[in-house]
Amino acid sequence: RLSLPAKQLRRTLQFLEEEQLVKHELVDDLAMGGSQNTKFWYIDYNHTVHVIRLRIHLLQQKLQAAELRARSSSLYLCPGYNSKTCNGRYNETDAQQIVDPETGLFLCRECVRAYANHPNPPNKKDYTLKLVDNQKELKSAMDNMRRVRVQLSSKLDMQSQPL
Repeated sequence: RLSLPAKQLRRTLQFLEEEQLVKHELVDDLAMGGSQNTKFWYIDYNHTVHVIRLRIHLLQQKLQAAELRARSSSLYLCPGYNSKTCNGRYNETDAQQIVDPETGLFLCRECVRAYANHPNPPNKKDYTLKLVDNQKELKSAMDNMRRVRVQLSSKLDMQSQPL
């Protein structure tokens, strides 16, 4: 028996049951001369292994999706976006559709409209879209995937070693 107080032990078992790692069975002690129903806790190893495998699979899918999103997302911001003068935030597809035919620059749609009839428009470089560096997000996603692989591979290596 664990050296835990009964209340904390019941709380821990309840948590493990909610996580589907343990199960319980009610046994009627009244039929055998007892005074109450008793809960007997047990581990259904087959079910527990399937639950753990499912969680690992879902975790890997989530991490792969985050990595794919970090690899494939290119975000372009107008310099006016940071100063809140416009909402110039575009993904890669949108940015390719708003190329200025004269200069070949990616120009912010809102700023182009705002300065179209302006007597003294600013230089086009002032509202040319800039690629946002998502290197930190990509590195984080790749590190998370690597950590999960390392942890799982060490567990598998320990299982394959003879006793």
